[in-house]
Amino acid sequence: MEGLMQILRAASNTPYRPHFGDTDPIDWAITAFYLLSFIGCVLNAKLFIGNRDNTDGVRLYWFWCAASCVIFLLGMNKQLDLQTWAIEVCRIAAKEGGWYDERRSYQRAFIFLIVVIGATLLFAVAYIMKRSWRECGFVASGFGLLTMFVIIRAISLTHVDSWLAQVFAGSKLRHIIELAAVGIISLATALIFRKHQNSADRVI
Repeated sequence: MEGLMQILRAASNTPYRPHFGDTDPIDWAITAFYLLSFIGCVLNAKLFIGNRDNTDGVRLYWFWCAASCVIFLLGMNKQLDLQTWAIEVCRIAAKEGGWYDERRSYQRAFIFLIVVIGATLLFAVAYIMKRSWRECGFVASGFGLLTMFVIIRAISLTHVDSWLAQVFAGSKLRHIIELAAVGIISLATALIFRKHQNSADRVI
């Protein structure tokens, strides 16, 4: 509890200054895929607005609403660079609280907690959406992996950072992983929307 209060005090004394954190062309490309994924999730949610009498339709509607919120927040964080501010706040709190030298232990514990929570949420979504898992499972898995990647990267472990900074085919590994994850989500949402649109056209 004391550590949380130290973080809150550090946050109040370290105001966030809005700015664009990632301005490389590949970062803007990733941001564009975040936007496309968000639009795809919103359009898929709209498909199920009229299915409130159908249990599966209700679940799919709320699934796509939640997916829209998550991808929107991740996209905002991509360019507003909120994780850098959060890292700085935690660093200040750790130094003031006297636990900065033990930060690696806290970081590893936090990564373990994030992985456990992520896996638990994925299994929970899989159970709730089991009748529609073939449709939304791929997207849900992509969201889980993308979210965990963003959080683990934000924790800034030295060996993790050095691994993600490796260059393949002219691009950093972190760019490749993030672009692949959000690109797959964008493609999957588009294919699902097209599938339902084609089904609606056949009914007409």
